[in-house]
Amino acid sequence: DDSLAAFEMLMQQRRDLADGRWSTLAGQVTAYRTRLIDLGKQYEPQFAFTKMGWTGEATLNVRYFDAFYGLTHNDAARVATQFNVVAAPLKQWRFQTDKDKQGEAAGWSKPEFDDSAWKTTDCVVDTWSSLGLHNYMGSAWYRMKLKVPPLAAGKKTFLWIGSTDGRVKVFVNGQHVPHINEKGEKADSVSGYCQPFSFDISLAMKPDADNSIALFCTREIVNELGTGGLLAPAAVYAER
Repeated sequence: DDSLAAFEMLMQQRRDLADGRWSTLAGQVTAYRTRLIDLGKQYEPQFAFTKMGWTGEATLNVRYFDAFYGLTHNDAARVATQFNVVAAPLKQWRFQTDKDKQGEAAGWSKPEFDDSAWKTTDCVVDTWSSLGLHNYMGSAWYRMKLKVPPLAAGKKTFLWIGSTDGRVKVFVNGQHVPHINEKGEKADSVSGYCQPFSFDISLAMKPDADNSIALFCTREIVNELGTGGLLAPAAVYAER
C-alpha cells in the first residue's frame, strides 16, 4: 500500500508536467522525496524502499528521481511561478531522423519548409525506442508551428526545453538561437541528460503571429533505455 501510494505521487507529478499544471510541482517534489526517505528509514530492517548504507539519508529511489525527474519538475515550477507562460505544454511535434546531418543545409530549420510528410510524435509518451529507434545513435529534427499572444514591450521571451537525452540546437523562424548559460557563456547548442534548458528567443519570436520552432537533437551517449531527443514538453514563457 505504501509503495502504490508513493507511485501515485510520482505519477501525479508526471501527469501535471504533461498537462501544463506546473505551479505546484516544486511542493510535490519535496513531499515525494520526504515520503520516500521516511519509508526508507521505516522499512530499513526489511530491506525495502532501497535505503542503503551508501545512499546516506536518501534512498536509491530518491537518487533516481533526482537524476531523471527532479530538475525538470522544479524548473517547470520556477517558470510557472516567476514568469508568464504564453504557450505550454508543447508536446505534439513533426519528427524526422537526420542520420547524415544534412537537414540544416536542406532548409529543415526554415519556417517555409514543408514537413507535412514527416511523422508526428508526442514527446511526453513516445520514446525513440517506441518510434523504432532504440539503438539509433544519430540526430533527429522536431518541428512545430504556434502562435503566441501579444507580449509586453521590453520583456524577454524564452523557449523552455523540459528535458533531453543528448544535444539540442534551436531555431525559431529559421533563425538560430544560441544557448547562454548562467555565466553568460554562449554556445551553438547545449547537451545534457534529463536537464531543463531555456533559450532567449526574444529577437526571433513574432508576437501575435505564426511562429516556427525547429529543434535539431543528437543522441550522444549509449544507454539501455532507448531514449533520445525530447523527454518532456517544451514551453514559451515571458518576463512579467
